[in-house]
Amino acid sequence: MTYMQLRQMQVNQTGTISGVRAKGERGRKIRDMGLVPGKQIRVQGSAPHGSCRKIPICAVCHHVYMAGVRGGDSQVAAVKPVQKKISKI
Repeated sequence: MTYMQLRQMQVNQTGTISGVRAKGERGRKIRDMGLVPGKQIRVQGSAPHGSCRKIPICAVCHHVYMAGVRGGDSQVAAVKPVQKKISKI
């Protein structure tokens, strides 16, 4: 299995959070944003220099909000990228 940091994901790339490698307050903050293991995410946008990722988060109550994950926080979230299926013509 190939894992990557959230920071390494490209715009429109989809993946599943496999873990958060942060302890204490920082780890709690990331999980409170909805980035929990098993959560499927898609990077919707990025800051010009790649320091911030925009990720739509779907909460249990069916509201969607945009989480801006800064560079340092995006390094501690491990993601398993979802491979796109190639259709045969």
